This record gives sequence, structure tokens and C-alpha cells, in this order.
Amino acid sequence: NPEDRWDCIQAFYQLVNKESDGPQVATRLLAHKIQSPQEREALQALTVLEACMNNCGQRFHSEAAKFRFLNELIKVLSPKRPSRHSVATSACSNTRRVMKTATV
Repeated sequence: NPEDRWDCIQAFYQLVNKESDGPQVATRLLAHKIQSPQEREALQALTVLEACMNNCGQRFHSEAAKFRFLNELIKVLSPKRPSRHSVATSACSNTRRVMKTATV
């Protein structure tokens, strides 16, 4: 997304790496934002999640691979939720990347 503020995204994942509870707080925040009814906000959260998966270490990967976090991602794809095609499509793509990265 050309509107993404990469300086802010970088500051976010650097803070996640720096703080002892960074991965736990970040995954909780990202799970909440990914489920936002505002499509732009949800898509931005997915972008930040991908950046964290690429730039944070094992501590973040371990949190992102936990059932609690993955279950929150799956909720976005649930047929019980009102259809938000672009968010669901991005979530599918990012969820696959998250799962791949977490298992490596």
C-alpha cells in the first residue's frame, strides 16, 4: 500500500524487539486491529503483521504461532462475519505467510 508509513512501521517492530513484553502486546494489538470494521485499518494491521514477521525474531514468531493469535486471524475469514472480500483475501495471504515463517 503506497500510503503505508514505513517509518512508523519500522519504529513499531523495533519497539516490539526492544521491549520484554513487546511480542505479547503487539500480537494482541494486531489481532484487534485486523478485525477492525474499517477496511483500511485492517489492511494496515496486516501490513504491520507482515513487517513484524519479517523483522522480529523468535519471540514474536512464537507469539504469532500461538493458537490464540491464529484463532483471531481465522475469525476474519469466518463465514459468520459480514463479507469483507479484500480484507479476507489479504488475511488469507498473510496468514499463510505468518504460518510459513513461524514454522521455519
